[in-house]
Amino acid sequence: MDNLSSSEWDDHWDNSNVISDYHLLYYNFLKSLTKKLPRDAKILEAGCGSGRGMACFTRHEVHGIDISDRAIELSRKYGRVKKGDVQKIPFNDNTFDLTYNSGVIEHLEDPSIAVREMVRVTKQNGLVVIIVPNKYCLFYQIYKKLFWHIGEKPFSFNDFKKNFKEYKNKKFFGLHSFIPFATSKTEFLPLKIRQKIVKIDNLIPFKQYHAYAIGVIIKK
Repeated sequence: MDNLSSSEWDDHWDNSNVISDYHLLYYNFLKSLTKKLPRDAKILEAGCGSGRGMACFTRHEVHGIDISDRAIELSRKYGRVKKGDVQKIPFNDNTFDLTYNSGVIEHLEDPSIAVREMVRVTKQNGLVVIIVPNKYCLFYQIYKKLFWHIGEKPFSFNDFKKNFKEYKNKKFFGLHSFIPFATSKTEFLPLKIRQKIVKIDNLIPFKQYHAYAIGVIIKK
């Protein structure tokens, strides 16, 4: 699978105007991470997209990189951003207390390169968070067919785990286990109603096997 070009990502961000149900959960998850970080923490979103993820860390120094000029333009108001590739992150070793992304490594020919880079720039005892789509999620398959036409390679939970064998201190999780009422381009219910509905996700067990997204938290 070929990596997407910066212009293809520009087009995507120009047409992503809705906060999806997944992203409501994702942003809540990111906000929960602030409790695990020191007040003076430095954070990197390695593939920052719209920058809305960066906006979750109002107490900290937040950085973002992306290959898309449009993403950098959108993200600039949320923190310090610059052009950069997750496969060759333009920061020194042991710089960040948290390095994270969602929906990035499934677009890469060799995801392990990005994983190693994210770990490299993270401080000792810092956190690395990586989230990808789950290929066995029915909602994901429907969404991809109807709305998402960007090439990617989703993961099964077992395949995802193989990328992290060398990291001993890790925890896997899932996000978004119910019928979606909004994608990044289409909204079927108003935001205020969806903000209440997404709370159901906290009650559903074993999400790493069936949810829309699979994630890992690595403690370096």
